[in-house]
Amino acid sequence: MTDTTNSRLSMVYNGNTTIIEAGFTMTSRYLNPLLARMVDEKIITPSAQTLVQIIFSYKHTEDNPFPSREELGRTLNKSVKAIGNALKAVTDSGILAIKKVGRKNTYDFTPLFNLLEKYIIEYVEKKNYKVKIADLMKVKVVRKKKSTTDFDEVKKKASEKELVPTEVEEEVEEKQKPEVVLPEEINAVIQAYGIDEVGKETIVQAYSAYGEKLDVKVFIDKIIASAMKKEFNNYFMTCITNAFKNDEQPQEAPVQQKQKEGYAPNGKKIVRKEVKPEWLDEEKKKEKKKPAGFDEEIASATTVEQLAYIEEHIYGILNLAPDNKSALHLKELILNKKSDILGYKVTELTGKDGAVNE
Repeated sequence: MTDTTNSRLSMVYNGNTTIIEAGFTMTSRYLNPLLARMVDEKIITPSAQTLVQIIFSYKHTEDNPFPSREELGRTLNKSVKAIGNALKAVTDSGILAIKKVGRKNTYDFTPLFNLLEKYIIEYVEKKNYKVKIADLMKVKVVRKKKSTTDFDEVKKKASEKELVPTEVEEEVEEKQKPEVVLPEEINAVIQAYGIDEVGKETIVQAYSAYGEKLDVKVFIDKIIASAMKKEFNNYFMTCITNAFKNDEQPQEAPVQQKQKEGYAPNGKKIVRKEVKPEWLDEEKKKEKKKPAGFDEEIASATTVEQLAYIEEHIYGILNLAPDNKSALHLKELILNKKSDILGYKVTELTGKDGAVNE
């Protein structure tokens, strides 16, 4: 804070350093009158008006502010649910946009600033003291340079700022986006793999963008593959984006040829191998590293019991997505490994309840 700014604040607040040091916000003198008129016209509720003013107090730079709902609740002595209801009233009015950045909600004031600009033009420049905010929300300020707003752009050149009525330009009306409904198959996979609400929201956003361009089975494959990753959201969005760029199609289940009993898929005769217990070589046990994935765990297994939990997991995946390429690959590894251990050909997976997957 510069000395000049500090001096002016000191004059405004009668030299009260407690007030000055607690923080302040630069607010247009026409912002509160605009919000008050919106309440009078029943565009927003009084609680929504208060909430917009509080959120704006967190804006100190060109970046969007991001106070949490809990913090807003403490500031206003309201419950998180009450804050959520007020936020819905604000976003429904279209004057504030909530944008997800990571796990945080940020608040974009661009729509409100555009409306404030219209209000100042009418009230200050045109002396229209009885201007209706509802009317201003149906018009658009047109500039030579395209601006980023939540209002639709009007395709018209203008040397100066002007107001374009909705009756003249019908495309100015903002179209409300329809609610995205996920297919039942995707919801079943989300539930089966315990995907949390944040992950589900990421899937909804991806389906909204690519649902008409990618097959449902592609989404299911990517969800299952991403469910095993720590950073589900980033990994899933990367997979879906790449699938769209590469015009990925659902994988066809490989045709399994009948194999001779006692022979592996590569045609080699299966020879029973003597299993050496790990406790016989303590040094080797200490140096042994934890397998990095299912492939390594299957390869290092020495007993059928060690394969049981992996087998049940793959069994569940194939019940939901029979064409899943990764699961089919792991199924083949498990069957081959069990055949090696048992000394005879195994052709079916066994589920937790004893059911088999052919």
